[in-house]
Amino acid sequence: MKILGVCAYYHDSGAALLVNGEIVTAVQETRFTNVTHIGVPTNSISYCLAESGIKLKELDSIVFYEKPLIASQLINEYEFANSSIKGFNPVLQVISLQRNKQFFRAMLKKELAAFGNCKRSELPPVEFIEHNQSQATSAFFLSPFERAAVICINSVGEWATASVWLGKKNQLLPQWSLNFPNSFKILCTAFSYYTGLKINSDENRLRELAPYGKPKYAELFLDKLLESKENDIFQINTDYLVTELTTTNRDSDNFVEVSSRLEGKINQWEMDVAASIQKVIEEIILRLVNTVYQRFGENYLCLAGDVAHYHILNGKIMRENSFRDIWIQPWNDYSRSAALAVWFQCACVCVK
Repeated sequence: MKILGVCAYYHDSGAALLVNGEIVTAVQETRFTNVTHIGVPTNSISYCLAESGIKLKELDSIVFYEKPLIASQLINEYEFANSSIKGFNPVLQVISLQRNKQFFRAMLKKELAAFGNCKRSELPPVEFIEHNQSQATSAFFLSPFERAAVICINSVGEWATASVWLGKKNQLLPQWSLNFPNSFKILCTAFSYYTGLKINSDENRLRELAPYGKPKYAELFLDKLLESKENDIFQINTDYLVTELTTTNRDSDNFVEVSSRLEGKINQWEMDVAASIQKVIEEIILRLVNTVYQRFGENYLCLAGDVAHYHILNGKIMRENSFRDIWIQPWNDYSRSAALAVWFQCACVCVK
């Protein structure tokens, strides 16, 4: 069984080749081009095939790390439902990065056919899998556990931004999901804007500011931003983010005190806001981890996704929960999705 995984058209492109259940090559496109945002990773694909002595037509399948049509449906539905909203909308800012995904399927097949010097009909089957599925698969099947609870937390996948799974030997069963627009990425984007940072760019900078501040607004944020649901499943009050963090409302004191930030300088207020939103995210995830343990009673936990790489948070999870051991998917950029995709496809074939 020869499966090629491809990650393209987003932050980090890459490819991975799995042969008979083992990843034999995996590489980032930026290693060849020094460019992080690029289309189909033709250099990576060439490298994977050349290293293994396999031609494109000899592959059993090619897998893409997400389902772009679902992602484009998400964009269209949310934009239509919120077309009357004026000013800054953190939800629309996040999904703007995914605007062209409705064209990805055709683009991918066209470029693969050109790369392989063949017709589209001559390509191996091209499969599209959901982002959270690929991440959950890599987290569980690469872990040392035969049974485990699996938590995936992403910025934006297709619909699911966070999900819980149960892994049992060669099975991985979905249990719960937090769906768009409830997203930790949206929280970070909204507060990046609120503190004057660049959106869809400086969210990591917001996290880096957190250790220098005090979480003095954490309780206020938790009260205003989270809506409690039955069975400990929560929702983020995105309406409040939109109405209170817009350009017109940012100067009001309805949410927190006004920043006196001078351009190019960072003050204590911004550090405190960063520390507060970091505290909120940690509180939410710790609550989720505890709920997963109480509900499913598994001894082991696997973590994957963007937010799962908050190192301080992972230390708190180790200290403050009842799981016997935790395994974290270590590959932390989007090019990893190529490898995650082949693992999911391999798992599906093995189960069949």
